[in-house]
Amino acid sequence: MDVLPLSGNYSFRLDNALIVDFMTRSAGVLNSHGYLSLETNANLRETLRKTQNLKKHLIPELIKNDVEYLCVLTSRYGYMRLNSNIFRYTLKPSLMKLITTLSNWGNELIPVSKRLFNRSFMLYDGFDSEKRYLYSTVILALAENIEMTCQNLWSAASECNNYFPHSMASLDESDLQLDKELAESLGFRNLNFSPFPQIDNKGIAKLIVRSIEELVELVCEIAFHMNQPNSLSQEPIVQLLCECIRQECRKLLDSDLNVKNHLISGEISRILKLNAMTLIDQNLEKLANQFLIMVDHHQKHSKKSPLAYQSKDMERKITTDLIAKGESVENAHQASKSLLDYLGVYTIQPNEMLTAELSRINHSLTPKSLNLLQEFCSKEDVMGVSLLEKRNALESATKLSKAFTDNLNNVLKLSIFFLCLFLSSCGVKRDPMSELIDLRPEVPFRIQKQNTPPRNSLLLEQKNTGKSSSQKH
Repeated sequence: MDVLPLSGNYSFRLDNALIVDFMTRSAGVLNSHGYLSLETNANLRETLRKTQNLKKHLIPELIKNDVEYLCVLTSRYGYMRLNSNIFRYTLKPSLMKLITTLSNWGNELIPVSKRLFNRSFMLYDGFDSEKRYLYSTVILALAENIEMTCQNLWSAASECNNYFPHSMASLDESDLQLDKELAESLGFRNLNFSPFPQIDNKGIAKLIVRSIEELVELVCEIAFHMNQPNSLSQEPIVQLLCECIRQECRKLLDSDLNVKNHLISGEISRILKLNAMTLIDQNLEKLANQFLIMVDHHQKHSKKSPLAYQSKDMERKITTDLIAKGESVENAHQASKSLLDYLGVYTIQPNEMLTAELSRINHSLTPKSLNLLQEFCSKEDVMGVSLLEKRNALESATKLSKAFTDNLNNVLKLSIFFLCLFLSSCGVKRDPMSELIDLRPEVPFRIQKQNTPPRNSLLLEQKNTGKSSSQKH
């Protein structure tokens, strides 16, 4: 049992706190319905106390110690449904952490996009400049993808709120009511009557993976365009982090052991998935930092390019105008390309060029060809062309900022419960002193112990009594 590969970056302290809570809350409901013996209650609580300082995952230890309560749960739910419910219960904090990481990243992108309203971003087709966009549009496209990813993760978290009821023969109303109470006690909202829990759980993993991989693909695409035409030292780091995230996403899908046969198989699969979720989150935090660094470097790099107007979109504009004037497609394409190449070879701006030079470049060029280029490169025209795009960018930035703030507020509300678990994750206290209601089942020896004065106070009382008697004599 000790050699099982359950170590990883996922916090065993948080996991054990969640498992303890799952066990004790469900035991409390089962006990209230008379499904547990006093001995089973006592053994469960005593085992949890003994493992309070455990520095590895708890369920394998419960299996090794042959805890009877696990047999009670598997007798009612079977391995497949019990594994599925535990997986969903412990996946929620990882989803909340992932949403927090992404929302923080999105919030960091909003002010960056606002600072870049007057900057352009060049897209490339291979090594050729393809089209110029507003820099803010590109940054906000990433922010929108991040928000869409957050919404998909919320959907996954919502699916995790569905609890699989018992797998005993016949659907008895009293057993169904007990499952509803169990689900409510554990924070689940609905019962899921699907006959294939593992298919449903894999659907959750697929939703997470698809969303993260689409986000990573967009980051790689933006990094590619930032890396053209000259290499940036930050780009390989971004690509490496993206590949690491992809690898962990594959683990999230591939770590499907046969959880139908035994509880430990489901436990290994569960920990492998949660380890992958933790690494995805950690690498996304690093990716967010490196992306901002890359944006900063790219701004400084792109400012030095005097030929940013030489992109395929401007070439297509001139070509289309010449075709409208009656030129053949081949001649129009060659003429517009010759004009932009001429400006590049002699490193001059369009406003520095004379109309008389057009005939020397290509006889198909017209004065309007140069005017189109000069108007496009003038500050006034660029501001006019991007006015609508800037307005859309401002509206999008405001909307996304609110969405990310709402995400963080919602996570904060839900994470208070998990934070309390983490702070108390040293284990089950032997004699807890708290004003909070203890939802765990009570056992007779504990009640008797609580009513018995501490041994030290008895000794002190006897000592004081003896001292008083001696003083009288």
